[in-house]
Amino acid sequence: MTKIFDTMISQLYVNGRLVGMEEEAQEVMIKDGKVEWIGSSEHRPTIHDVEIVDVEGSWIAPSMIDWHVHSKLAANYDHRVHLSEETSAQAVFLAMRKALDDPKFDTFELVGVDMRNGNWNDNHLMNRATLDKEVSSTRPIYLFYNGYHTVVANSVGLERYKIKSESGILHETEGWDITYGVGQFEDEVMDKWISTWANNAASLGITEIVDLEIDFNIRDWQRRCKNGFDTLRVHTGIYDPHFPDAVKRGVKSGDVVPETNGLVTVGPYKIVTDGGLGSQTAFCHDAYPDTTFHGIFSFTATELEEMTQRATNHGFKLAIHAIGDQANSVCLKLLASNPVPPLNGSTIEHAQLLNLDDIEIFNELGLIASVQPKHLVDDRETCLKYWPGREHRAWALKSLADAGVAMKFGSDSPVAEMDPWEAMAVAVSRRRAGGLPLSEEQAVDVRTAWVSSTSNGRLALQVGDKADMVIIDRNPLECDATGLRATTVFRTILGGRCTYRRA
Repeated sequence: MTKIFDTMISQLYVNGRLVGMEEEAQEVMIKDGKVEWIGSSEHRPTIHDVEIVDVEGSWIAPSMIDWHVHSKLAANYDHRVHLSEETSAQAVFLAMRKALDDPKFDTFELVGVDMRNGNWNDNHLMNRATLDKEVSSTRPIYLFYNGYHTVVANSVGLERYKIKSESGILHETEGWDITYGVGQFEDEVMDKWISTWANNAASLGITEIVDLEIDFNIRDWQRRCKNGFDTLRVHTGIYDPHFPDAVKRGVKSGDVVPETNGLVTVGPYKIVTDGGLGSQTAFCHDAYPDTTFHGIFSFTATELEEMTQRATNHGFKLAIHAIGDQANSVCLKLLASNPVPPLNGSTIEHAQLLNLDDIEIFNELGLIASVQPKHLVDDRETCLKYWPGREHRAWALKSLADAGVAMKFGSDSPVAEMDPWEAMAVAVSRRRAGGLPLSEEQAVDVRTAWVSSTSNGRLALQVGDKADMVIIDRNPLECDATGLRATTVFRTILGGRCTYRRA
């Protein structure tokens, strides 16, 4: 199949300024979906059959990447009851009762998401029996804590998935049948929702994602591209249930998925080793306050070694979910002791609470810290409540940067909103707009935040890069958090083709 970029005419972007370059004015030539030339108008080469694009003094930069998303969960998000602003279990019950009669939520199963219980004093009410009494005993109700690591279901909701649970509180794999069961819709419906979500990503300057949805992603993205999807580059994660099929297909990380116009590549092998902070299931050295519970670690050392070695031997980069400090320690030390090291570009996903002495292992193994800055403000109160005295080691971005560890920023969408400008703003300020900070000493400089967010991993475009660019109203390298949040995206360009243009 001919790639969609092969037949495009050349383009010359003029009257622009390039982020990361000292020159006052620059031009960029695009040919066959790549950056062919960068320079000043005085040194412009002779060109024919080129489209001139005047950006009128705007800034030209590498586009954005979101290194961690869950496409179907994210596409479902606007069709669920949002509970992040509710400050108690009782407030959640009230919101869900109102949603019962809201035509927006016309599916039989009613799903609430994004509960944040850091400042609740009645979390003990969140269980099966109370849901039956306070919300509904006849319609399936599912409530997810922020992060999707714990779901609470009413009786009929449990029965629908043939799950037995006295409390109705399901942690980790106990609730996965529900987590992904309630997200299943006809392909045509889901693909339409994902198209809308992808268009929003393009409006933010994003051209590339790492999709870590727990599903058979190769098949899904291949179908979408056959049906015309062309908004993003996608790296599709592989989970253990689909690993045998990937091996049978003979694919490995980095391979282009056939019939996707070159937009979709096979991504990493994802392993979820522990839970999340909001669910108090992240695996930590210290017990959660007033308990003897340290969280959940899902594998034995032997199981984890076998999984990581098998994936590595078949040519897969690793993407290992580790949130608690003990989960991170176990994973890092196990990878360091494996006979075959992980492939370059493998990641620790989240790396949320770290023993600072473990950070050097990232460099020893060439591991990337795939982090989500927005989580640190969304979970600020939860962190202070459940990780007291350890917040200086939570989202330790500066410690990672100072050690020379490569970082990639993402959103974990829909766990946090997909907005790279907000993510960078949080990383340099450690606070949301108008909010209280969390461990300001762990803030990073804007250049670190920028290269952790760009699709090429650099400050500036370079000749030979894919022509994945964003045209913006300011130089982000001269911005503070306020300036980053105020950045306007004029155009997003994927392989020389405009995927978003501001009206």
